Amino acid sequence: MNKGARIPFAATLLLALCLFCASSALAQCGGHAAEPANATHMNPDSARLDNPSEQPPCARKRPHAAAGLDPVRRIELLAKTAPRPAGMGGAFTAVADDPIGMWWNPSAAMFGQRLAISGNHSMRHFPHGRKNLDQFDSDTMGATIPLSGGHMLGLGMTVPGEWGVDYADTNGVLQPADCARKCAKHKADGAAPCPLEMPERVRGRERRLALGNYRNFNNGNGLAATEIASNWYRKEHLGKDRIQREFQPGAGFSVYYQGNNGFRYGAALRLKKRQRPDEPVKKQTLVDLTLGVAWRDTPQSDTLAALDLQLLTTTALERAQWRYFGGVERGWDDDVFARAGLMNGRFTYGAGAAFGDLRLDYAVVRDLLPDVAGQNPGRFSDGHFLSYTLTD
Repeated sequence: MNKGARIPFAATLLLALCLFCASSALAQCGGHAAEPANATHMNPDSARLDNPSEQPPCARKRPHAAAGLDPVRRIELLAKTAPRPAGMGGAFTAVADDPIGMWWNPSAAMFGQRLAISGNHSMRHFPHGRKNLDQFDSDTMGATIPLSGGHMLGLGMTVPGEWGVDYADTNGVLQPADCARKCAKHKADGAAPCPLEMPERVRGRERRLALGNYRNFNNGNGLAATEIASNWYRKEHLGKDRIQREFQPGAGFSVYYQGNNGFRYGAALRLKKRQRPDEPVKKQTLVDLTLGVAWRDTPQSDTLAALDLQLLTTTALERAQWRYFGGVERGWDDDVFARAGLMNGRFTYGAGAAFGDLRLDYAVVRDLLPDVAGQNPGRFSDGHFLSYTLTD
């Protein structure tokens, strides 16, 4: 675009940002119904009675396979659900020139040297009475901004003013509604204290700032970037006057390289210091290492394939967890797109359409809610996501 077109384009970006924030706030208000005073939410994961016959029936419900994972680590999957990447199974570390890639690999996101912005919003907000988690959010944004001297500034954030990634169960769908009554009777009969606890509501917010072209190498075919990040998480134990806060300041380094044979390579390393001021536990340094490869025969090819491998661990190499992501994108005349993939074992699919400088994308991640909540929330277990992208 020429210089004369940059001012209206920047104004369009600002307007899109304001509209996105406003729509997210309205969706939040519509999806957060007040919780009745007698609402109950019981979690079977902590049931430990020696005699199964003494447990309330709801305590014997089999938990989801993800129940044993750290709740904060579970909701980090929501950062992988921007619709274009999610449609490809969340594999985006080696995919370049898309601002939402700030959540995967800042170097790849800023490689196109363009002014661009992208935002995504989850489409699962159920009022009280619907048999599902009534709040399930992933509202994130990415932006790339050209600077002087060929440098780039990248921003990755949850929607300003909102908790961008979270889930809550305020209508009691994770456990039968009569759990509390059975648990109270269990205790009144003189048995062991009730083993059930209220489930957690986990909320997260993140800000990332990255500087690209910090080291431009191999005649412009590669780019590296450094970043700093500040993350906030809050775990609320519903029904109890207890909130656990967690802060994760950190930094990262990422690289992207584009070969001449159609292959692209990306890597991102992030270190985050885990701090819980409400608990007397020692600080812990989290390690997030992601390696990615993508293939597109030529820049004009209609087919893009990508594969990511992510390691989540600590500097002490304890509690290591591997995640894998892979998928393909097929385009027609750069106007219409279809996508499919696997997100750590979960099937995903999506579609997109471009209208000049605007691209709209939609994606579905099958059975995502049980992975995030640690329990199966019922019939609506898929994640649905919608996004916009504006490019210069």
